[in-house]
Amino acid sequence: MIWTSLQPVADGKAELAWVRPSQTDLKPFIYLLSDDERARAARFLNEVDRKAFIAGRVAARLLLSERTARSPHSIRFTYSSHGRPAVDDGPDFNISHSGDHVLVALARDPGTMIGIDAECHDRATDLTKVERLVLSGPEIAWLNACEDRREAFLQLWVMKEAVLKATGTGLSTDPRMVCINPQNASVRWTEGAPCGNWQMHQLDLQSRITVALALFEPLAEGPG
Repeated sequence: MIWTSLQPVADGKAELAWVRPSQTDLKPFIYLLSDDERARAARFLNEVDRKAFIAGRVAARLLLSERTARSPHSIRFTYSSHGRPAVDDGPDFNISHSGDHVLVALARDPGTMIGIDAECHDRATDLTKVERLVLSGPEIAWLNACEDRREAFLQLWVMKEAVLKATGTGLSTDPRMVCINPQNASVRWTEGAPCGNWQMHQLDLQSRITVALALFEPLAEGPG
């Protein structure tokens, strides 16, 4: 298979595929992509980004194929106004990549929204330029108390972005509207909170990468 590992996560509420594109021969899987995906892959100038895109879409198709009992090539993605791919009659999924790591998370239960984010430890990030643009006051206070500021920032950031990706809006939503408490993995919105239940999970892949998974279960609407 294409993935380095495939495992249940979040107490079995999600499935996670981990792909290392540099260690995988992607050519046998290209046929699974749609015409527009192959065209999009060809437009990437950076080979690492091109392989990551291909690996993510192929892995997503294979996971969805197993879940829906449909052929990978027959699966058609729809796209939100923010460009997030989805399958109308299938479970929610989300893709993240950083460096030579591609992660695809698939929700177990219908209606559950999922977000995943990863950051390699060797990625160059100037914390002083972004902290106050993306972190809330309580998050900055927590960060100031941490001994390893860089590691703490990565931990906080992937949790925050996983939440934003689960909502489907990503960074089009001001990240400061989401307040994460890494100590108990809780999620609080300062405003505009989606109505439902959040679960946050920090994942250890035993590699130099920080990963977080967010699950959102919208509250069922009562009778009208």
